[in-house]
Amino acid sequence: MTALAVRWGVIVLFSLLVSGAFVLYGVVFTDIGHPPTEVVPLAKYFLQTLVHPLFVLGMVLALSGALVRMVMFSHVGIAETAMVSELTLVMSVVLAVLVFDSSPTTEDYLGMCLIMAGVYLVQSGGGAG
Repeated sequence: MTALAVRWGVIVLFSLLVSGAFVLYGVVFTDIGHPPTEVVPLAKYFLQTLVHPLFVLGMVLALSGALVRMVMFSHVGIAETAMVSELTLVMSVVLAVLVFDSSPTTEDYLGMCLIMAGVYLVQSGGGAG
């Protein structure tokens, strides 16, 4: 397996972990509802959120994503990691469309294509190769 394939695998893994956490949080907040405005019910709301199994799973995914990102930092540097981490935005939109039946606009799709092109250029053509 080439170094480029490994790097792409790590990028996709990171993006899936972080995007998965994002979607799980969305499922939790859809399930629990909007937070109340009064203090005591708000505290109960936060406690209900913190013990929700999907919220806990989302936290595990987010922590795992953070660990994968630290590995990326050590191998390709902080600047390149920051650039390729933007693929997470694309993954989050794709998962939101699948899970929540969202409807991105044409501009959203164009933006996602530009992000993917940028990630490809950073990984395939430039800098740390």
